[in-house]
Amino acid sequence: MVLTPKFSVSQSDDCVVVKIFVPYIRVSDAEIIADGTEFTFFCKPYLLKLSLPSEVEEDERCSAKYDPEEENGVIIATLPKKNKGEYFPGLDLSSQLMLRRKLKDDSTYSFPSIEVVSETTNDNPTDSADVEVGMGESISESNDLETPNISLGCNTYGFNQRYSGVLNDLRDELVDMISVRCPDSVPYRERRILRLQAEGVDFNEDRYIGDWIEGENDAIYIESMAYTAPWDMYWEQLKVHHSTASGPSESPLGPPSATEPVSSSACESDSVTTALPPSAESEPPLSVVEDQREASVFDAIGGYSDDEQETQRKLPRRSYLIPSSSAEERSVLLSLVDILFAYAYDCRTTQGEPTVESAYTISRVSPSLSWLEYYEVRNDESSNSRSQLTNLERKCEKSKTLEGIAIGTESTSTEVSISDSITLHQVAVFCARRALIYPYLRMWPLIRKIFADVVRILLAGQRMVLKCLLNIRRIFERTETHYLLNKVFIDDYCVWLSRLENGSSVCKALGNELAEVKKFITKGDLQLGLLDIERAYTCDEDSESYESSTTSSNSSTESDNESNTEENVSVQLHDTDSSDVANASLGLESLSITPAQSENCDDQPK
Repeated sequence: MVLTPKFSVSQSDDCVVVKIFVPYIRVSDAEIIADGTEFTFFCKPYLLKLSLPSEVEEDERCSAKYDPEEENGVIIATLPKKNKGEYFPGLDLSSQLMLRRKLKDDSTYSFPSIEVVSETTNDNPTDSADVEVGMGESISESNDLETPNISLGCNTYGFNQRYSGVLNDLRDELVDMISVRCPDSVPYRERRILRLQAEGVDFNEDRYIGDWIEGENDAIYIESMAYTAPWDMYWEQLKVHHSTASGPSESPLGPPSATEPVSSSACESDSVTTALPPSAESEPPLSVVEDQREASVFDAIGGYSDDEQETQRKLPRRSYLIPSSSAEERSVLLSLVDILFAYAYDCRTTQGEPTVESAYTISRVSPSLSWLEYYEVRNDESSNSRSQLTNLERKCEKSKTLEGIAIGTESTSTEVSISDSITLHQVAVFCARRALIYPYLRMWPLIRKIFADVVRILLAGQRMVLKCLLNIRRIFERTETHYLLNKVFIDDYCVWLSRLENGSSVCKALGNELAEVKKFITKGDLQLGLLDIERAYTCDEDSESYESSTTSSNSSTESDNESNTEENVSVQLHDTDSSDVANASLGLESLSITPAQSENCDDQPK
């Protein structure tokens, strides 16, 4: 049985350094071969084959040393570059280095019609076909490798619709993992209809209005909005790197504003690769300088952890028949957006520390993971993003001229239009709908923040996107049911993206497109009646406030009237009593007899 050892690759201007961790070996039996772009190390029971981006030379400058003290044995091989000063891109992408490069630069090469689902080599130094990946878990490189399970007559799902029949016998586990029941018997278009109907039933108006009123005071919401995510640190570090390398005369690099379109000057600068996803024929490959800068900034914020590097080495060795700028690639990228949206939501609301609810949150917010959604794209629209954005701009401008639209009115219909070909705007709407229906925080400002996060992740390039996918894989792997989503989605995404030619260019183009689409997403697009709910609450609150103030005013008026009446009565009574007393007193004075007069009367003779 052959083991693939743990390794790392670095470079300087003159050479490439391969560090191989091989504990407890007999160094005298080790063999190292460097031939052009191919590097091979063999020492029982370890075998490592790498394909380097450019050529190295095997001459007197080559060296290898063994350090038995470091982690019980490390071999450090130094390989001089054929072209001194040449930069080798992608040396931190382990799975890309382990892919055997059978496709050479040949103008006569035609795209293959057979997809390699597993890789079997005939030059294996041992007779066994089993290869152990990592340091203890073995898989078969020929027959036991996880391959697409396609059953005739069954509906497909998963990454690029590669699977069917995988979830047939897991109905009990499906309850906690996904929302669709019997996915093998439900076509993807019917799954979308069922999903939208379920969302309409599950939407809670009281919960939404409660978060709309009091959500800003929620401690989790406050912490989520203030959280600095890894992709935020990437952009801060990129600004520092650019200001250090270019000087203060040039503006720092950063993602395009969410409220301003990407200008032509910005497209020509180093900050972004392209403003919109171009075709494969017109898109130049990612420049060496840009890849070098991306790699250095990514390493500055921590790069890939040891666990993430180990996961990359354990990924299956596959290739995919997904031509560049094709409808298949567009569909895969659209699903990638909703998966990243769900992950960004969980990462921000948990402060980057996954909880026991993280797997549920990610799988519920993402339409692809919860309903095995497939975004069908027609070939004529796979590279027609500019016209789609232009239509959105015209729709937005037209809506502003209509009375009531500018202040946020929406259609009373609660049905979302479903077309045969899905656009990025529709995917964004699907994500926003689910974010207002299922997770804990259901607030529009948070959703806008999450879209900005996804833009930053994509604009950070291939490495940052892959790191997010590896984090999702780790979260799902630790659960009892959601690990199956790794099988049908996440593992394939990690392999495909890590081996995608010009992967950073593709990711950045998608990020720029999403930054444009993000500006045209409104509450009315969600077709959940959000604005009507808000207006109804506002009207009810104003009505209650008016009734309360009117009642208070009437009560105050009645109280004042009663008080005035009592005062008038009191004054009248007081005046009457005084007059009567005065009159009575006057009468007594005129009729009364004083004691002296009484005595005089007695003295008078009768």
